[in-house]
Formats: sequence, structure tokens, C-alpha cells
Amino acid sequence: MKTIAVLTDFTPGSEHAARYALHLAQKMKADVLLYSKLLVPAEIIADAQYVFPGENDNDFKTDTENRLKELAAMLSDELKKKNFPGSILPAICCRCEEELITNSICGSESGENIIMTVIAGISQSEEHDSLTANSFRQVLDSSDVPVLIIPEDAVIRNVEKFVFATDASYSDIAYIDTLSGLAKLSTAEILIANVTQSGMLNSEQDATIKRFKEAIVTDVNYSRVYYRSVPNNAMRNGLQWLIENIKFDMLVMVRRNIDSCDFAFNPGLINNQSTYIQRPLLVYPYPGGIQGNTVSDAVR
Repeated sequence: MKTIAVLTDFTPGSEHAARYALHLAQKMKADVLLYSKLLVPAEIIADAQYVFPGENDNDFKTDTENRLKELAAMLSDELKKKNFPGSILPAICCRCEEELITNSICGSESGENIIMTVIAGISQSEEHDSLTANSFRQVLDSSDVPVLIIPEDAVIRNVEKFVFATDASYSDIAYIDTLSGLAKLSTAEILIANVTQSGMLNSEQDATIKRFKEAIVTDVNYSRVYYRSVPNNAMRNGLQWLIENIKFDMLVMVRRNIDSCDFAFNPGLINNQSTYIQRPLLVYPYPGGIQGNTVSDAVR
């Protein structure tokens, strides 16, 4: 069974991300795995004498597992109340491990067929928390499936428009085709935004853009795909323009440009924060991320 993994630390933001994941899982006919690292009190971690694993770790693991079960039961009850009796609902399972390493979630030995990892975005209050930022980056760096980042104020609803930010790299065509599988769930539009153009194009650049646009038509199995250029001399400037001027429900990127991903998920780097932080961000891993157990496979 296809499964969406949700990384949770039991904060309101991560609970909201879990609710968003459940909404998506129901559309995709997938199950949900609630995953948490072992919760060890901060004062114990700060103890210079503490060596992990410690003598009380069984108690910590039991406590974390109990909290996961409570969260799963609460989310399951909420889901049942929102649906008609007899509706097919996602199964919710739980897992607690010592480390927050997403490749361990996606490993075949786990028995789950993970197609996506969902995580809460960094809130403004956590912006300067190095532990939060490091855990967040660890997820993006280690995941070999798409990572969906849910801001704390994101509205839970069907996506009507995706914006796929690109530099017109031909390799992005395969990612766009994969994204179309997700778009078909709600017949959403996909706006392909070339955000790195600057001024007049030379003949070589013009030919590259032309081939890219032709490939969108011939190689992407979806009709509701559109292209537009966003004239800017840097990816970050182009993203800022999109955020401020285009109405969309989800931003999509390939993790090829680390600086741009930092810009997209870190509220401290956004000039007009109120414009963006309510919008989810889907990040495809690079290289890869479009083979095997993909989001596209789940809905085709």
C-alpha cells in the first residue's frame, strides 16, 4: 500500500501538517505513517554525562510511542467525523526511532511503500533555532522521495494551481510529468515558471527555451500545463516575484538549487512574509526522485 510519512514532534505545526497529509492521502488512496524520533528531555541531552542510548531510554520510547498513538487516535476520530459512514479512510500507523533520518523511513525493510514525506515548515518563532533548522535540513538532504513542507497557516484544501519553478533544464520535464499525476487528483493547473531569465535572450538561450516548451507539450501527459517567463537575474528574485504576484496553492521545486530551497522554506529570508508562508512547498530530490515509488505511480 502506498504510504505518506509524516514527521511529527507533537507541536501544533506538525499536527497541522499531519492533517494536511491525511487530506492528501485520502485523495491519493494512500495510508499515513506518523513518525517521530525518540523524545529525550532537553535537560538530559544537555547533560555531558549522558550517552545515547541511556538507561531510561525505554521509558522515553514508551512515552513517545504513547503520544504517537494518542495523536493517531485523535486524527482518526477527526477524519471519521468529516466523512460519511462507510467512506474509505487512510489507515494511520506509528513508528518511533532514535534518529530522524528519512532514508530509514523509506527503507524497504520497513515494509511501507513510502511515496512522500510531509513535514511542518519552520515557523517564525523557530527561525533562529539551530536544532530545528538542522533537523529540517536533514530531512531535505536525506530524503529520496518528494518532501512536502506545510506552513503552520496553510489552508487544507484541494490544490487548484501548482507553480513549478524551473530554470528550463530539460531534466525538469520528467519531474513535471510526475507532478501531473498529483495535479490530476483535482484537475489542477500547473504553471511552469521560468524564473531565471534576464533581459534579451541570445539565440542559444532562445533555442533552449523553445525545446523546453515543445517538450512540455510532447512529453508531459497532462493538458492543463502552462508556461510563462519571470524575467529576473536570479532564482531568488524570481521566486519573490511569483510569491507576491501569482495566486497559487502549492510551490514545487527540484532540490537542485540549495540557496533557492533555503529561501523558499525559511521565513526569515522572505521580504513579504505574509504573502508566502501560507503556501505549501513540494521539493523533489535531485538527482532522482522520479523513479520507482513516486507520487505519480500512486494515482495512475
